[in-house]
Amino acid sequence: MLRVLLVDDEPFISQGLSVLIDWEKEGYEIVKVAINGKEALDYLKENTVELIIADIQMPVMTGLELLEHIREEKVSEAHFVLHNQDLPHRTFLPEGISNSVPNMPSPFCAGSFHQSANAPNHAQLYG
Repeated sequence: MLRVLLVDDEPFISQGLSVLIDWEKEGYEIVKVAINGKEALDYLKENTVELIIADIQMPVMTGLELLEHIREEKVSEAHFVLHNQDLPHRTFLPEGISNSVPNMPSPFCAGSFHQSANAPNHAQLYG
């Protein structure tokens, strides 16, 4: 089983992601749900995951800041999926990230997620 870390400050989003996809059938296991990027980063310093799905906007540390810390501190080699429910996605991404994150279909759906999670890119964006 591939280990998944969900990062979102909205409990209903984390719960929705947990049931939206048949994780076990796809070969994944949700091992941790963090409520912000700081909690996720602390978890990653002690644990290994293969996939991180993080909200872009969260208190304490955003998903973008989490991705930046992961890259700078080299704490994880996991695939990274950013998602966002409220904002137009390309307008606020930093240059280094906006150029490396392909446009993904909106709204978030299981089929496009599955395709993205198995792609060779390390960062994906769902708007």
